[in-house]
Amino acid sequence: MNGARSMSRDALTAGILLCLLLALLPAPAAAQDEEPTRDEPALSHEDSLLAALAEKDPRLAALKDKGELQVDGAAEPLFKSLKTSPKGGVKATVQKYSYYGELESILSMRGGSQVQNRAAYSWDDYRSYDKVVESRSNRFNYLSGGLMPFYLDVNANWDWSEDSTVNSQGVTNLIKRDNRNAGLKFSKNELRTGALLHDLTAGIGMVDESSENRGAASERDEANARFHLQTGWELDPGLVLAGRFHGEGAQGDRLLRHRVDTAKSLGDSLGAGAYYDRGWLVGRAVLTQSTFESEFLDWRRNDRGAPDTTGITVPDDQIVRERKVAKKQAIVLENEVRFGRVGLELNVARTVDETAYAKSGQGTQEKFEEKVNFQATFATSRDSFVAAYEYKWVWDDQYLQAGTRRGRQNKRRLDAGVKWYRPFFQSTRLAVVLDQSLDQQIPDDRPNGQNKDILRTAASAGLRRAWGDSDVELSVRWNQSQDLAIGSDKSIENNTRDRYEISPEFTWQMRDWVRLSQEYTLYIEYRDYDYSDDSSRQDSYDKRGNLTSFLTFDPTSRLRVSLKHQYNRFFKAKRTGEAAGGGSVYTTNSSQTISQIDFSLSFEPVDGVFLETSTFRGRDHKLNPQSGSESSTYKGKVITGLRAKRKWGSTNPVEIQASVEKVNAFGPGIRPASADYWTIDSWVKWSF
Repeated sequence: MNGARSMSRDALTAGILLCLLLALLPAPAAAQDEEPTRDEPALSHEDSLLAALAEKDPRLAALKDKGELQVDGAAEPLFKSLKTSPKGGVKATVQKYSYYGELESILSMRGGSQVQNRAAYSWDDYRSYDKVVESRSNRFNYLSGGLMPFYLDVNANWDWSEDSTVNSQGVTNLIKRDNRNAGLKFSKNELRTGALLHDLTAGIGMVDESSENRGAASERDEANARFHLQTGWELDPGLVLAGRFHGEGAQGDRLLRHRVDTAKSLGDSLGAGAYYDRGWLVGRAVLTQSTFESEFLDWRRNDRGAPDTTGITVPDDQIVRERKVAKKQAIVLENEVRFGRVGLELNVARTVDETAYAKSGQGTQEKFEEKVNFQATFATSRDSFVAAYEYKWVWDDQYLQAGTRRGRQNKRRLDAGVKWYRPFFQSTRLAVVLDQSLDQQIPDDRPNGQNKDILRTAASAGLRRAWGDSDVELSVRWNQSQDLAIGSDKSIENNTRDRYEISPEFTWQMRDWVRLSQEYTLYIEYRDYDYSDDSSRQDSYDKRGNLTSFLTFDPTSRLRVSLKHQYNRFFKAKRTGEAAGGGSVYTTNSSQTISQIDFSLSFEPVDGVFLETSTFRGRDHKLNPQSGSESSTYKGKVITGLRAKRKWGSTNPVEIQASVEKVNAFGPGIRPASADYWTIDSWVKWSF
């Protein structure tokens, strides 16, 4: 094994050095000739009807926008071009050595039709323990584009891997995986029959999966089919009725341990909606309902869904034939109204979800969610106002297989807020935000459920001034959180926290190539145990100051230097008494100072070759004024490396990328293997 590892390291080093030497060679003038690229156009919505029929295939829309989604007899040859790109590389890190390769082929045909295949291989040899992972994969895809009067998508995938690990007792643990799947999807969009416009999608597929984990085998072999139809009817300009049907099913065999049985599933979904756009009124109302049933082999599971075979000694009794039924209903109402400078938005949604298991201890689970969001906006010649309100109610319940009920846990949230924006004078803007929210957790026949309220109140004001590429910002914030556990004296929950914060920052573009910025945050947070009977808890405060500075130099397009400094101070204090003149007395029981400086440099001596270095050093100092004890810990890291990426030719380009880094680190948590190591990565790619 040691000899094999030595040969691996030698081959790795030779490959890296070869790639670096090739990358550092001067490139001919042809290297500057890049193949032109074409931006993909965005999906266009031709009218309100097409906008209502959502979930259109973006690749199909892009082909249509480029004028390629047409049946064109002999306007161009069937086969236009074939591009093959082999790629191979090696990589070494502190954890493992890796060898990888891939072969990608793209056949472009008439009308945007395309065949693409990508095969990949990798071998990972771990350094710190005896473990080898080998992986192989292949991806095949065919897109018909505009070659046919409909859209066809064919794909086939294969993934194989073998993970072999030898433990300290010399026992080999083997994990294997061999997965295959293939599918065909047919779609025809904008199919008109009279006043109706349809989008039609249908597909079939197959799945063949097998795995082995420490001698336990699992297999799945099934075929599946699906059908999707969307239909829209434009009753009037700006008013569309749309319906949707989706169905899918699968059937096959599944192996779990040594037991084989049939697995099958069947599901359908129905949806209907109205979409309207009257200029001043835009919205939609949608109702959906879906059902999904499946039968399959599974492990026995407890009431939380985890495999549980405790007390079952017969292996076959640890496996059951499970039946799962999931149902879901949802309704969504969205409306937006605008009159001049006044805008109103109202969104309402309700979802009911039920999942039932025939054998699992989970039994039947029920979930409910209801949301209401309202927002109003108003603008004057100088001021802008936004008022928002949110209501949310969620609950879940569970009827266990054992015949007992877990009980309903309710969660409610109410949130209201106001925002005010006003320009003071040129390039200066004021923003004021007020917000209050109430979060409630209320159990209903759930003995161990949460029963608590949290009331949060927040206010902030910010002022920002900009001068070209430079700006200054000042913000002041206050927020309060009242945490009350009903029927409980847990001190961690029963408290009130008030936090006061001020945060100035600026960015100064000193020269075109020099930029300085600083951020400073100072806050103090008081915690009072107003609702707790726990006498061991003391009122306290936390005080913190953070200063972060950035300095960036870009003297040339080939050189970039950045410097960052962070300085943070923390103080924690407990309330120890009352002052003679009133107020509270606090005693500091701990303080901490953390400082760190970061430096990085990147230099490009020749095109595509970069010399890079980065480093940081930090200090963490802790002091306990009560005991007089103090401690300091240091940490740091230095990374120095060379990175090269070169490309030769434009018609059949050859690309090489290689990087070598030397890493040195120290500090708490740094293991010997991570304190001094090299990382190497290189690959070669040729396209023809």
